[in-house]
Amino acid sequence: MRLAAPCSLSILIRAAACGLALGLAASAHAIVTPEVPDAQKVPVTNPNAPKSPQDNNPQRRHNIETPALANRRREASLPKPSTEGGELTLAALQELLKDGKAPRTGELILSAASAAPAASATGAPRSRAPGAAPAARGAAPAAAKSEHSAHWSYADDETGPAQWGRLEPRFNVCAIGKRQSPIEILDSEALQTPMEPIRFNWGTAAGSVVHNGHTLQVDLEAGHGMHIRGKDFRLLQFHFHLPSEERVNGRSFPMVAHFVHKADDGQLAVVALLMDRGEVNPQIARVWSSIPLDKGDRVRLPTEGIDLAALLPTDQRYYQFIGSLTTPPCTEGVIWNVLKVPATVSAQQIDTFARIFPMNARPVQPVNGRIVKSAQ
Repeated sequence: MRLAAPCSLSILIRAAACGLALGLAASAHAIVTPEVPDAQKVPVTNPNAPKSPQDNNPQRRHNIETPALANRRREASLPKPSTEGGELTLAALQELLKDGKAPRTGELILSAASAAPAASATGAPRSRAPGAAPAARGAAPAAAKSEHSAHWSYADDETGPAQWGRLEPRFNVCAIGKRQSPIEILDSEALQTPMEPIRFNWGTAAGSVVHNGHTLQVDLEAGHGMHIRGKDFRLLQFHFHLPSEERVNGRSFPMVAHFVHKADDGQLAVVALLMDRGEVNPQIARVWSSIPLDKGDRVRLPTEGIDLAALLPTDQRYYQFIGSLTTPPCTEGVIWNVLKVPATVSAQQIDTFARIFPMNARPVQPVNGRIVKSAQ
């Protein structure tokens, strides 16, 4: 009778456990799962499962649109702007910006015609195109080429005659030329020979006087000239030097006037009229009455003009040689004709010029074996 109690207790525990299990199972079957439409169901796939033939189709993979593909598709749909020479023009770019269709990426290259800077209505310059090279500083338009030369003078310094050839490349002949002017003329070394007379066609001339910074220059109107060596030369201008640049038999004169002529072929010929102290020269007085007030100033000659023929001496024999301009750029190949007999100017006329140009004569240059002819 004592052994019956444990067996009964075990049976009861098993029965209770079985009842609890049956109750939980019944409760679980009582939970209702809501129905999900088929369109919203997401298939669960096993990543380790073998791929179907459709998954290996490249065309199907390309149909998957990434952000990069979306951008390329968008840019491909944009209207193509007109270009010049393969470059995007400024007008086309502005059109795209107006429509909000400007390219998102890439470097814009504007054509030269569109990107050229221009002044706005207020005068402010446009900004450069991205990546464009800056304009050269100090560059001038091609249509406005400068005619200015290096500053030169007659002073004994870095701008004076001894340095002319170093001031700029085109002045180089001033230093290395072998037929430079002026020269010293010696009768003892000149070739004495009969020479053709100079056929002057000088008359009363109109013109103007200009202070060019180096001398007083009289620019003449057309209609005057000379004939020499079988060629006609037009008289362009004459100007003055103090003292004379030419020396004759060791002597320098107070002043000289150089009359510059030019032939149709470009050949230059100069007549040098030496001036000695003496009587008042009426023709020079007319020039002095039109002396400008400042450098660069120009004044017309008196209405009666100047009688060029009256400046010439009666004896018109001359010395002749090939030389150069006596001022930079010292161009060579000029036919020089130095009249042997000087004209006269008064001391006051000399002093008037000297107050403006105390000295404006280039020193004499080596003859270098040149032939100097002296008319008999």
